[in-house]
Amino acid sequence: MKNTKVTAVMNQKGGVGKTTTALHLGIGLAERGCRVLVIDTDPQGNLAKSLGYDPDELPETVADIYGKIMREEGVDPQEGILDGREGIQILPANLNLCPMEMTLMSAVSRESILKDYISLIADGYDYILIDCPPSLGLLTLNNLTAADDVIITVEPENLSAVGMQQLFRSIGMVRKKLNRTLEIRGILFTKVDARTNEHRNVMRQVREAYQDAVPVFTSWIPRNISIAEATGRGMSVYAYKGASAGARAYRSFTEEILS
Repeated sequence: MKNTKVTAVMNQKGGVGKTTTALHLGIGLAERGCRVLVIDTDPQGNLAKSLGYDPDELPETVADIYGKIMREEGVDPQEGILDGREGIQILPANLNLCPMEMTLMSAVSRESILKDYISLIADGYDYILIDCPPSLGLLTLNNLTAADDVIITVEPENLSAVGMQQLFRSIGMVRKKLNRTLEIRGILFTKVDARTNEHRNVMRQVREAYQDAVPVFTSWIPRNISIAEATGRGMSVYAYKGASAGARAYRSFTEEILS
């Protein structure tokens, strides 16, 4: 666990590239020789779909792991973990995770279930990336309690300052009460159309408003059809069109993380 970096990819909004970023950062790190596990904590199960799995046909998911940890049952380090097919491993999710928010309400040490699990398996990995659900509930609270740092994905369109402040307050609350070493690794812009004044202006405004307190990555991810097409084919954009703007952007982001 000592040398394993645990990173949560989050935003309380949906559709801002959390899963795509967790997937491509993970594969990018694996291409550089790192041992990577990506954990899906979104009941939509998009991580498994992105790599060609049917989440409804998986024999075991993160929901089963949560249940075993809460019941204090033994968990094998490879239990529920799938070969991600592009150099990474994934612990998938599906709709079976939906009732977990309610189940966690009555659990002992309800905020640290995922942290307890990661402590059992972390020695097998250099990086563990956590794909968060689009909410600030108990599943996301578990993710932040388990993480060393957070990457916030932001689409520079109709950006809500109130939503950003709520997100920062939640991270600050976790840092104060549950995980004093939690850091914000940075804000990553996704689905950027640099041709539009709106996107350029929002990116500039966010950098001006937050960069003194919250890092903003130099890299940004363009709105790129190859990324969407790759997801539909159950593969990464690296495997689908490795020379595309989307692939180049995610490789650049991976290099920024490593540096």
